[in-house]
Amino acid sequence: MNSTLRLQKTFYILYFIISILTFVFALSFMTDFQELYGFQLPKNQGIIEYYSNQLQPFNRTILNFSLALVVGLVFMLVFEVLKKVTNFTGLCFGSALSIYTIINCVLFIFRLNTLKANATKVDLSNGYLEDLPSDFVMLTRTFDIGFILYLVVIVISIAFIILLFINFFLYLKKNQGVKVYFIELKKRLRGVFKHEN
Repeated sequence: MNSTLRLQKTFYILYFIISILTFVFALSFMTDFQELYGFQLPKNQGIIEYYSNQLQPFNRTILNFSLALVVGLVFMLVFEVLKKVTNFTGLCFGSALSIYTIINCVLFIFRLNTLKANATKVDLSNGYLEDLPSDFVMLTRTFDIGFILYLVVIVISIAFIILLFINFFLYLKKNQGVKVYFIELKKRLRGVFKHEN
C-alpha cells in the first residue's frame, strides 16, 4: 500500500502541475491569432466569424475549465491527499473532479481538431484592407500543443482516479473491511435522513 500511496501523491503533484499548464495554455491560446483582432469590413467576414465566434468562445471555455481544475485540486488538499488515503467524501470529490476533467478534455480535443480544420478555410485574401501583414500565415501549432496537453491531462486524470480507488479499498481491506465500512456508512446516512425528517 505504501507504494500505491506514493504513486497517489506523485500523480496528484503531476495533476496539479498539468492543471497550471492548462491555465498557461488558455492564457496564451490567442497569441498566434492576435493579428486577426479588430477586423470590421464585410469583405473580411470570414476572419471576423472565425476569430469572434470560434476562437474567442473556445478560449473562454478552456480558461474557465483550467481555473475550475486548479481550484478543485487545491480543494482536494482538504482531504489530505498528499498525506494519507482519502475518506469516502474525498474519493467521491476526486472522482467527480477527474470525470469532469476527462469529459471536458475529450470535448476540447474534438473542438481543437475542428478549429484546426476551419483555420485552413479562412479567407485571408482581403486582410490587407485592414493591415493584415502580407506574410501572415494561419499557424496551427497551438491546436497541436492543445491536443497533446489535453491528452496528457486525460491520462493523468485516469491514473489519479484509479489510484484513489485502489488506496481507498486497500485501506478498508486492511482495517475494518469493505463490507463493514459500507454497512456502517449506510447506517450513518439513514440516521442523517431520519434526523432531518
